Amino acid sequence: MNKSERKLRIKDQKGFITKVAIVFVAALCLLYFNNILMFLGKVLGIVFPFFIGIAIAYIWNLILKFLEKYLFPNSQKEIANKIRRPLSMTLSFLVIIGIVVGVMYVVIPQIYESTRIIVEAVPMFAENTKAWFLRSTEGAEWANSLRNNIENLTIDWNQVGSEVVNFLKNGLGGFLGSTLGFLGNIAGFFITFFTAIIFAIYLLIGKEKLAAQTRKITNVYWSKNFSNKFYHVMDVLDDTFSSYIKGQCLSALSLSALITISMLIFRIPYAFTIGVVTMITAFIPIVGAFLGGAVGFFMIAAVNFEQAIIFLIIIVVCQQIEGNIIYPQIVGDSIGLPGIWTFVAVVFGGSLFGTMGMILAVPIFATFYKLFKERTDRLLAIQAKKEELKEFKKEKKKAINREEARSSKKQLKQEKIIKQKLQKKKL
Repeated sequence: MNKSERKLRIKDQKGFITKVAIVFVAALCLLYFNNILMFLGKVLGIVFPFFIGIAIAYIWNLILKFLEKYLFPNSQKEIANKIRRPLSMTLSFLVIIGIVVGVMYVVIPQIYESTRIIVEAVPMFAENTKAWFLRSTEGAEWANSLRNNIENLTIDWNQVGSEVVNFLKNGLGGFLGSTLGFLGNIAGFFITFFTAIIFAIYLLIGKEKLAAQTRKITNVYWSKNFSNKFYHVMDVLDDTFSSYIKGQCLSALSLSALITISMLIFRIPYAFTIGVVTMITAFIPIVGAFLGGAVGFFMIAAVNFEQAIIFLIIIVVCQQIEGNIIYPQIVGDSIGLPGIWTFVAVVFGGSLFGTMGMILAVPIFATFYKLFKERTDRLLAIQAKKEELKEFKKEKKKAINREEARSSKKQLKQEKIIKQKLQKKKL
């Protein structure tokens, strides 16, 4: 057996051993599938606080960068640069605490108030709608049977209210039960929360050093080409998510302010409550605006149907002003995702992961869209260069052929002149 045959045989043996190992591992996974799931669940429970910490650090870092850029810029004094990061972190932490306190003392009570108003207003709204229909169809023969059915219709609103309350209790209880079941208990929740906060603080304090260490490791163990592609993807992802978060916050605040001010001008009730509700629902792309408008319409319609119609006009106008004037001027095309793909992302994310899926699917889709667009543009540019080079070679070949034909013609002419001179000499 020569050397090449021995190498080929060793290669075949390695391939066979690899295939057997893959089959063996797959069989073990099937046999101990439940145990593997339990193990993965435990691992996820261990790393879950760190994922939460990364998310907190990312949002915290947006505020931190803003403060370091505008309030605490780089200084020539060494002491100022040393206290720059701690001051920015402290102030940004106070901003986050203020937001949380605002949500607890303003947003949550307003949501409760809007829910209470809707529950109390539904019977009145139904009775008003019933009375309006009976007045509008009075004397109409085609509506006699329908009028009789509506007149005889009786609804026990107390029973409906109790059913709604039971539904909310069961739904909230199930949600809290599943959440606490994942976190363990209340103590587990606080441990997870404080672990995430501490991890986020460590990430932000040494983020430059951590980034440099990560780049060193990737440069050592990854190829330069793969490392550059990886960091490019991370840059696109960071740019998309940061722009999306800033854009959604600005969109929600500006839309809420426009609606609240407009409702106060037209003296429409529940201005502040509906303003807060629309601010919250505006964080959900596409669907949020309609949801906030529907909640506000039902709240106002129970009191005054004409004002509810005015509210619909107000919310449509405010959405157009915010979407076409305010948002593009301040943020611009923040994520660069066309409307049709935004709609697909919202539907896809909502179907798989609910409300949070709707919110996160848009920047994720936008990242893939940007990367795909970059690659497509790059391939089109390469293709255009190839076509241009091909056309250049073609033109060059034509020029060479013309030059050769011209030189050949000139040479023939010179040969003809020489022959004529030789013939004259002979004569």
